Amino acid sequence: GTNSSHVPKMMFDSNSLTPWYFETSMDGAIGKDRIVLNVTRCLGRHEDNYAPVPSRSMVTLTGSVIVGRAKSTASVSDRRPSPTKALIKRQLSTGHSDPPPIHALLLFPDEYATSKRSNDQLVEYDYAFDIGEETNLDAVSLSYGASHPMLKGGTIISCMLESIYAYGSIFAREGAVADPCE
Repeated sequence: GTNSSHVPKMMFDSNSLTPWYFETSMDGAIGKDRIVLNVTRCLGRHEDNYAPVPSRSMVTLTGSVIVGRAKSTASVSDRRPSPTKALIKRQLSTGHSDPPPIHALLLFPDEYATSKRSNDQLVEYDYAFDIGEETNLDAVSLSYGASHPMLKGGTIISCMLESIYAYGSIFAREGAVADPCE
């Protein structure tokens, strides 16, 4: 027989989840060649005591992000454009030869793509975040779509993680460069 004390009284309903609560304190600056964002406090909290399986999660972090125009010595020579992706060969709408502002390049990269590689469209970035010791994620569900000939079509694969406790620092590698068009 089945022990009814282990069976939830209600089935899981993803449409009735309790949302995350976020508190954030940050400042920063946007210039023509650089964007700076300083996160002095970020707290995300989720408590669902009424779910069939109660969960309680919290994430805290502090840190900063800097995105700027790549220096002339920066290179992504080991990165090549995808042969299936055609490069847009359009002139800047302003008609000026000045590079676009960094925020415009990040928001509308295809508008500033050129047929030849140029450092004007590359950005350098740096980030460093400290994740607080009280950070824990309880009952995390990850779902993603997959397609494979053996599956005879698409399917959704789900994975349930019971609890994750993690803290420490994450940061960008030194001299990190990206092409917003890719």
